[in-house]
Amino acid sequence: MGLCKVDFIKRFFSAVLISLFVLWVIFVAGFYLYGAIIIMIATLALREFYRIIAKRYGSIYPGIGFIISFLLFIFSLNRNLGFEYMVYPLSLSLILLFLYQMIRKTNKDAAICLGLTMLGLIYITIP
Repeated sequence: MGLCKVDFIKRFFSAVLISLFVLWVIFVAGFYLYGAIIIMIATLALREFYRIIAKRYGSIYPGIGFIISFLLFIFSLNRNLGFEYMVYPLSLSLILLFLYQMIRKTNKDAAICLGLTMLGLIYITIP
């Protein structure tokens, strides 16, 4: 019982600290610091997503996913455009993934790798 209580206290205080940090970033920090924090949080979430997917489905393209995710964030932060303009960088990222798949030595599970890499970009990066 004592171990569960200590674990709860650790989680509670870490949640309070992280919440205070997020509120500070939202209300006090500048635009570029806000963008950098958002990119770091999204990269950590994308890393966790790709790690979970890799355990189940094998090799995917996390490196390319991180690069494309970073480029998508930079594109969206530099332009104050609507969601419909995200179709262009997503299309470019799909083309880049296909080109990378073409230079790989194997085509084993190519559709699954491409699809799961794009899923991570759409699920984590776009919102």
